Amino acid sequence: MDGKTMAIEAIEEERKRLARDIHDGPAQLLTNLTMRLEVVKEMIKYSPEKVLPEIARIQDLMRTSVGELRRMIYDLRPVEIAETGLISALENYAQRCQYLTRIPVMIVAETIIGPLPDLLGIAFFRMIQECITNSLKHAHASQIDVHVSYHKHSLIARVHDDGVGFRKEDTMSQGFGLTGLHERARLLDADVQIESIFGQGTTVILSLPLERQLDMLGVVYHE
Repeated sequence: MDGKTMAIEAIEEERKRLARDIHDGPAQLLTNLTMRLEVVKEMIKYSPEKVLPEIARIQDLMRTSVGELRRMIYDLRPVEIAETGLISALENYAQRCQYLTRIPVMIVAETIIGPLPDLLGIAFFRMIQECITNSLKHAHASQIDVHVSYHKHSLIARVHDDGVGFRKEDTMSQGFGLTGLHERARLLDADVQIESIFGQGTTVILSLPLERQLDMLGVVYHE
């Protein structure tokens, strides 16, 4: 697969991911709001004393919907890897996530090589972003830690949350946002390892073999 083909496939996979996110997030929340408003209409007739508490719950759902849409819009913004570098882009994203969710997202980097070609840097950023988003949406975590390093010609990212974790069989029936991550990894020929203990959190380890990918893109690269 050459660089142009990989870019086209990446765009298509991004569209699929966006469709899933809209379906699983704002679309379901708006459906829930519609149903609750129907309930309120009946309450006004038969149980007016229950209307105000139900309206308060609807307001909470609306705030959640707005927050989810803002997160999705921010996630879709172009990543200025060339200007800021991978780590700075991750740090900016982590700060934004913490601002929107109040959940600390810590970025630690060690032994990072120089600037990557834009296509690879953005692709790897998106994989880490997917891991963080999964933790924010599903893990009920109080903190997310991201450790990025370079080891044996591969770029490694370790994303850990202290959330609820999951059982292996649950990933088949509920997804837990892992489909998009594996699709991204397939495009890059990257490796994804997921370690989770139910009730004790989840760790995702991403490994991107740089030599192979740079050859695919026709890039001569020096550390």
